[in-house]
Formats: sequence, C-alpha cells, structure tokens
Amino acid sequence: MRNIYESADQTKVKHVIAAYRRARDTVTNASDLSPNNPLISRDLSALVGAVSMPFNPAETRAILQHDDIAANQSRMWERLSQAESAMELYDSAVLSGRRLQDFRYFENYDGLVDAELEQLGRPRLAKHESIAFVGAGPLPLSAILMHQKTGSRIVCLDNDPEAAALGRDFIKKSGLSSDAVQYRCTAGEHYDYSANPIVFIASLVGDKNSVMRQIHASPGNKTLAIRSSEGVHKLLYSPLEPQAGNGLNLRFRRGTKATPQIINTTLFFTMPGKQETSPSRPDHKALWQPAGLVAG
Repeated sequence: MRNIYESADQTKVKHVIAAYRRARDTVTNASDLSPNNPLISRDLSALVGAVSMPFNPAETRAILQHDDIAANQSRMWERLSQAESAMELYDSAVLSGRRLQDFRYFENYDGLVDAELEQLGRPRLAKHESIAFVGAGPLPLSAILMHQKTGSRIVCLDNDPEAAALGRDFIKKSGLSSDAVQYRCTAGEHYDYSANPIVFIASLVGDKNSVMRQIHASPGNKTLAIRSSEGVHKLLYSPLEPQAGNGLNLRFRRGTKATPQIINTTLFFTMPGKQETSPSRPDHKALWQPAGLVAG
C-alpha cells in the first residue's frame, strides 16, 4: 500500500482501522444485527467511539483511502444500515413510554437537530402545513425533537409497516397527539408534498433521487434537508452523491458540520417545486426566520 501516513498520527489511524475490521467481520458474519447480539453492541459501539475522535486532514485521508476500507465500504454501508434499522426496531419497543434521553445516541440526535435549527432558524408555517421527515423509522426521535423545539407540526413517512406501527406507538407514548406528530406508512417517492414546504430526508433512505423528483413534482418552493456524512464519519454513512438531484434545479444553501459528538451532516437546498397558477405561499427564502443565511 502506498505511503499515505505522512503528517498523520499512525496510532489513531491504526486504532480506527482495527475497530473497522472488527465491526466489518462482526456484521458480515452475524445473523442477528440487533442489540440482542452482544458482539454487535460491543463492536459497533467501539467503531462509533473510534470515529468520534478529532482527525486532521492527513489522518482522514489515511483512513478513508486504506485498502481494507476502499475494498469493503459499499457492503459495509449496507450491513451498517441493516444494523441501525435493527437497533431502532429494538430500541423503539424497549424505550416506548420512557424518557427520550434514555436512547443510547440521544445526545447525537439532539445535537444534530440543534445544529440544523441553528442554521435555519425557526420555521414559519401556515396552519395546514407541516415539516416532512422521509425515512423516520420506528424511532422518530428527530421528528419529536423538532416538534418539541419549534412547535411545528411534523409528518413522518416510512414505507415499512412494522416501522410505521412502532413509530406511531412511540409518538403516542411520548405524550404527543397525531396532530402534532403524524405518521404515515408510505414511500417517500409516492407522497404528495403539497403541504410540506420543508422536507428532511434521512441518511438511510436508499433511493433519494426518486424522493427528490417527487418533491420537485409537488406544488410550491421547498427547503430540502438531506442528512449525509463527511470526513471519517463516512465509514458509518454513505455521503450524498455529488450528482444527486441532477436536473431538479437544486440550489445549495448551507450545511451543518460534523463534530466528534455529531455524526451526521445535514445539507440544505432550495428547490422550486411545480408552479401553481396562483401561488398561495411566499418564496422559499421566507420559510425560515433569518439565522445567518449563507448564500448558495
């Protein structure tokens, strides 16, 4: 392998590679990817801890370009996605009716929602409008936190019936009405986003392009928030592809930054939807109260 360790702390690099290899072997061989499997809990927690350290650019390159990672990353993303889904199914049942703070990665999600709101400000929606979360899963923590922090109405979308049923139950046992946080079992690429000027797409949503095309086909301008990854956190989540949204007239506006405590990065775009003959809502720039907007 070529020498890519210059200016990198080799101890940190080797620690991450070792944690990645253990996690890769575990998720590859495991039939149970849920926290019921103690090896899954041990090795995935160790991998998350390893990538949550600060890294300089040389260390990031050394890790991401390592032969083992380059050769296995696509399959690893697939298995990690399955493991996260299994974890959420497990935790949704275990945590239902308990404090949100009891979720093992609560601080990560809480910090991410705060970072998203710091970039965007407080949403201003008409009475019939809501924020859509595509790929909310059985543990719709982000949707609940967004409602609690802003008072906005939220609609959760997921095409998996089990995830949707558990998600509805989790919302109800969290003390929220279906009017505050609604849950619909439907695919994001088939939903009508007419009443959703702001749409979040989860990082684990597979066919993001189909979802974006459906959003683009809905009336009205949209603010689109897509959860992605950057730096060493790409070991855990696949980043948004550069060509995503081609032909949809997306305009990048701003993005959150990953930190050792916040794994995901959220990228914000404006998207002109299908134009109505008599537009009834303001331009997308007025959907949020100003919060340090960075022009795209």
